[in-house]
Amino acid sequence: MSVEPQLPYDPTANHASINQFALGYFVPPAFENITWKTYIIFGIFCVAMTIHVYFMFPETAGKPLEEVNAMFEDPSGPKYIGTPAWKTKNYYNTSARMEQGEGLEKQIHDDEAAVRHEEV
Repeated sequence: MSVEPQLPYDPTANHASINQFALGYFVPPAFENITWKTYIIFGIFCVAMTIHVYFMFPETAGKPLEEVNAMFEDPSGPKYIGTPAWKTKNYYNTSARMEQGEGLEKQIHDDEAAVRHEEV
């Protein structure tokens, strides 16, 4: 039995305040010394983060929890990641129609057929 310590603060909130402090501390001297080139530094960080999000954050919008779970536990994908993010797609329109009841009969029929096939 392990007991986790109760922290008197939220560590994520602490990291956010450290980041805000760093921005407030380093940006004014950067604007004084390298002037407009400071915006290039922020632009590089934005581009780097966009690339990071595209390759590392899989699309989970409009997917059932079972499918999201299968994405992260995909044994053929990279370790600790599962399905690579660029191989995921947004099926929002399909899930929205299913929420309205359209196409559900076909899926239920297909699921029943798969269960019957497994029993044989």
